[in-house]
Amino acid sequence: MTVNEVCGSGMKAVILAKQLIQLGEAEVLIAGGIENMSQAPKLQRFNYETESYDAPFSSMMYDGLTDAFSGQAMGLTAENVAEKYHVTREEQDQFSVHSQLKAAQAQAEGIFADEIAPLEVSGTLVEKDEGIRPNSSVEKLGTLKTVFKEDGTVTAGNASTINDGASALIIASQEYAEAHGLPYLAIIRDSVEVGIDPAYMGISPIKAIQKLLARNQLTTEEIDLYEINEAFAATSIVVQRELSLPEEKVNIYGGGISLGHAIGATGARLLTSLSYQLNQKEKKYGVASLCIGGGLGLAMLLERPQQKKNSRFYQMSPEERLASLLNEGQISADTKKEFENTALSSQIANHMIENQISETEVPMGVGLHLTVDETDYLVPMATEEPSVIAALSNGAKIAQGFKTVSQQRLMRGQIVFYDVADPESLIDKLQVREAEIFQQAELSYPSIVKRGGGLRDLQYRAFDESFVSVDFLVDVKDAMGANIVNAMLEGVAELFREWFAEQKILFSILSNYATESVVTMKTAIPVSRLSKGSNGREIAEKIVLASRYASLDPYRAVTHNKGIMNGIEAVVLATGNDTRAVSASCHAFAVKEGRYQGLTSWTLDGEQLIGEISVPLALATVGGATKVLPKSQAAADLLAVTDAKELSRVVAAVGLAQNLAALRALVSEGIQKGHMALQARSLAMTVGATGKEVEAVAQQLKRQKTMNQDRALAILNDLRKQ
Repeated sequence: MTVNEVCGSGMKAVILAKQLIQLGEAEVLIAGGIENMSQAPKLQRFNYETESYDAPFSSMMYDGLTDAFSGQAMGLTAENVAEKYHVTREEQDQFSVHSQLKAAQAQAEGIFADEIAPLEVSGTLVEKDEGIRPNSSVEKLGTLKTVFKEDGTVTAGNASTINDGASALIIASQEYAEAHGLPYLAIIRDSVEVGIDPAYMGISPIKAIQKLLARNQLTTEEIDLYEINEAFAATSIVVQRELSLPEEKVNIYGGGISLGHAIGATGARLLTSLSYQLNQKEKKYGVASLCIGGGLGLAMLLERPQQKKNSRFYQMSPEERLASLLNEGQISADTKKEFENTALSSQIANHMIENQISETEVPMGVGLHLTVDETDYLVPMATEEPSVIAALSNGAKIAQGFKTVSQQRLMRGQIVFYDVADPESLIDKLQVREAEIFQQAELSYPSIVKRGGGLRDLQYRAFDESFVSVDFLVDVKDAMGANIVNAMLEGVAELFREWFAEQKILFSILSNYATESVVTMKTAIPVSRLSKGSNGREIAEKIVLASRYASLDPYRAVTHNKGIMNGIEAVVLATGNDTRAVSASCHAFAVKEGRYQGLTSWTLDGEQLIGEISVPLALATVGGATKVLPKSQAAADLLAVTDAKELSRVVAAVGLAQNLAALRALVSEGIQKGHMALQARSLAMTVGATGKEVEAVAQQLKRQKTMNQDRALAILNDLRKQ
């Protein structure tokens, strides 16, 4: 059957196909839509009174872009919406640029490839959307004249494009698909159609989505992804605003403004894109919706199907993976049972990593006595190593306070060119156009700019073998920053490709060497506070010597820094930050002067021991695991820092306190003595002691000349015979 419901035609065709299947009239159908806007013919009405044809008029304007009730252009309804809801021209242009950049990035990454069937036209293979404008900018769009009202805000740049397109889906009953072994991308759960005042037809998705969700007892928060047609930026902004939809859930790869709005095809295209997105992102629910001339609105609820038992390992649930490992003889029943003993929700764990089957428990403790910049902290520390938390508490108690000397917090990203014939010339050309680079970076991630962050500086470095690195220094505020920086880099890289077609870009990526996030902390300690008897001055002098030696001998420096990282990594892990990135950055920083050295320095100033640490710490209080892992959120509540900079100061102070305690023990009674009690308890548990047995075995072990598993087991056996 043929359907003509203007912009809703493609989705309406799918709805009708669904209804035919539900009525038992069909089992499988093809449904979709097509539109040829570039070649739409002109029409002429025949006037019977004059027996002649009237003047030609555009069939596209008449049938597709004019409201059937008022006879006015659809764009005027967008002007009505902009006026009623106070949507500015600048907001519309910013929205449009963001749509273009999202689509350009997705296209560059090949995300659309699976949902596009290449088509040969006049000897040319059409295999990607042609309307995407990756070099759009707010300034460029600001030069365009309004189309529908002289004093209006709607332009060709902030409205959907005139283009050709087609989209189709195979719709079948679930029984038919499974009986014939046909995989399916999504399940149609429900669809609705609504009507509103035609004068504001562009915001009909508000009512349609509200009705759809209410009928299915769902909230907007429970929907993972939305594909809502971008007929006009003004109406899209209002729909998103009125429904309080988060930006990261809506049209994640662009919409009608960037991809195009081939009227009859768009409804089916939305459903196609949404189906693929649900599978790519492994999300459950998605809603597709669009406005229709005359005040109509459509919305459809899709659900991603559950994976089947014969899925590949990475597609299985954690329970299915364990069962598979057991069935294949890779693990025993006891091992499977142990893997199943978890505290973290599988819904969280399984979406954080690949092939997840279980979790590893690491004890979390509290470091005490830490004062930084006259603020006291209880420090959450996650570590499997004895003495780490005790050392922090001891060092902090001795120091009685740490002061911030200096602090930065910028992240660095790189766009690297290779095979550059004239590096200096390329750098000169880039420096001349820095204003445009800053603009593109802002457009690539506008939300960070709204939060007060964004690109702060550009640096250029040329290397042997014809490499040039363009370094972006970005303020990511309290976020981890990888997604922010990488999105900016990809956006600017597209600009570079346009400017320098002859140059080759190797990659665009964040650097984890956080030299613009260095924190320097200091402490001053009276030597008398170091004494173990009356030898405080002697201990201080030896700490200074040990610090000096760590700057000379890399074999000692590695162990020196390992002790510092014991504390730093424990806090980083507890708060859900990236331990690998922090560790790599700190160890790279230790070799900044050409040889590996200790990260701390200790000197004597009269009767005071002065300690200082400088470490690169790109830490976050929002994003990533910091807000996903419940224990990380609890750790943040305990630590009670207000932002990422404060967290970095605390972590740097922890490293310095840790080093103080380690060096003091090392140059006085020796490091082993301080570990003895914890080692004794660890040995007791290793040989099977439980409950009160642990302390009893540990006490006897400490009185032995040698502590090892054999002695611990013998003591435990003797205790159990009593």
